Amino acid sequence: MTMEERQDSLDGWVAIRENLFEPVDVPNHGSSRFIVAFNHVECQFAISYSEGERHACDRDTCTARAALLFSDALHDIHKQLVLMCPALENSFPLSDSQTNGSWNFLRFFSKKNGIHERLDSSVEAKVCRELEHYFKQALDATGKRLLFCLLFGEEDYLTDYEEDIQELKLRGLERTLERTYDELNEILSLRSLSETMLNLSTVYALEDQVVVNISIALAELYNFQLGPFLELREVAAERSRALRLRADDGRLGPRVRAEATKELEEWEARAQSANEATQHLYQEYYRRTVDLVSGQRNRMLEDQTKFGRSTFELYGMQRLQKLEVFVCQERLKLLGAIKITRELQHGKITKMLEQQALRGQCTLEEMEEEVYRSQLGIFDVSLEMLKEEEDILRRQKDILDRAWQEELDEGIFYDAVEERDQLEDELEMESSGPMSRRDRLKLRLNRLYRKRAILRNKRKACVAEHQKKVKRKEEKKNRIKQHHAVHIRREEIRKELEMNHERIDSERRKTLERLREYKKKYQNGKRNADGTMLEPNEEEISRSPSPRSPRPSSRLQNGTAADKRKAFRVSSENTKEKKDELSLPVPPPPPPPPPPP
Repeated sequence: MTMEERQDSLDGWVAIRENLFEPVDVPNHGSSRFIVAFNHVECQFAISYSEGERHACDRDTCTARAALLFSDALHDIHKQLVLMCPALENSFPLSDSQTNGSWNFLRFFSKKNGIHERLDSSVEAKVCRELEHYFKQALDATGKRLLFCLLFGEEDYLTDYEEDIQELKLRGLERTLERTYDELNEILSLRSLSETMLNLSTVYALEDQVVVNISIALAELYNFQLGPFLELREVAAERSRALRLRADDGRLGPRVRAEATKELEEWEARAQSANEATQHLYQEYYRRTVDLVSGQRNRMLEDQTKFGRSTFELYGMQRLQKLEVFVCQERLKLLGAIKITRELQHGKITKMLEQQALRGQCTLEEMEEEVYRSQLGIFDVSLEMLKEEEDILRRQKDILDRAWQEELDEGIFYDAVEERDQLEDELEMESSGPMSRRDRLKLRLNRLYRKRAILRNKRKACVAEHQKKVKRKEEKKNRIKQHHAVHIRREEIRKELEMNHERIDSERRKTLERLREYKKKYQNGKRNADGTMLEPNEEEISRSPSPRSPRPSSRLQNGTAADKRKAFRVSSENTKEKKDELSLPVPPPPPPPPPPP
């Protein structure tokens, strides 16, 4: 189909950024100024711009720009600015309307070389002041980015004028969702004005339609956000499959296989991040749908309290029961997304535990604790899901019971039959429809009860196993602590004994020192041959008994024969030494003192 056949096709169109030409960067007039002067040497206009003020400080906050432009270039810039802001058309001082079409006025600003004629300085200054005023007006109208791009040759921001298609679509979907929520708020304002349940029934119908529109808008928005992550997950799965085959290929070298293994880990990490992002978006979507449907249910409960139960049962009970089923279904979907997220987290932690199996024991204990918590979280979410399924089945069963009771209350009339058996067959055929569905719900409830019991037993077993591990670890710590306590007690006793021995040795040394001092001070009057006191012998002092020690026994006094011979030998040697000392010449005695006068 060609472009002429499809007028609403967007093929070939380019999306332009919104508010592209808005002057969002207009500076303050008090700190910005233009200065224009004519350079007669170059026959060009010297244009400078400064923003800020110079102060006596270390940092200069004044920003300035300058350029030299011919009058023809200024005309071209003026034409582009007029396209952006038509109000500037009559403000340009060098235009034909301002100079009354006089070429003689402009030729002084357009000739380059060999011309020495000059305008009057007052006229030239007037033109420059008018240009300064014109540039200020252009700055206010278009902003700095566009004007500086044209005047000073800065980077043209208009080159990036195309809008990102993905962001444009995302903003469009968000605006559609906002409009649907605005419609819902308008309908809720009508609900506050309703005074009877009959009027509320009309509001309920409108609200249901708007809620459907909101659900569609939400689905489109989150499906659009899920698209890139789903594509990334598919690409990562394909690349991981190919890299795994390459890493396991024995025909390749070790370097190539190592590179394939490293790249495989990177793609697996990307796939893991894509899965986490998708599950996060799923949770956000289901939370919003749960809030949407729960709001409907809560408003109906308020209406039930407002108008009474009997009146509400006639017009709103059936809708309330359906909404309760919808709420349970949306909660079940949300719990399913949470369960998948926790399973992914559990797998991630398990993989990290396998990788860190050779590290410290503290790290392993922490990882095991995280694995236990994640597994317990999975069990809890699974039990909540079973509870929501039970609520759904019970509410569906209540709806069937209510419908069956209404049919019974209305009264059922049958055609005349010739035999009673035919009537019983018809009753069985009619009752087999809803009753069979009710029986199926009962069977599903029974299976759900068994499944929940099995899951609870698994959870209890997991908790019991964890408690056993914790108990074993505590017992091991207590045994180690007790062993260390015994060892520490032994060390304390050993240190105490060493201190006692040191104290005893110290007391013995002090006692010997006191004995030496005592012997020096109180000897038994022994003197040498020259009349001086004998010096105490250390061996004798060390062998001499303590005054407080008991007297030696007779056996020790008598001693053995060997001891006696040894003592005799020692005494003979001492006697010989004394004789040698006596054989030495004795000096004459000193003369007697003179008699007193």
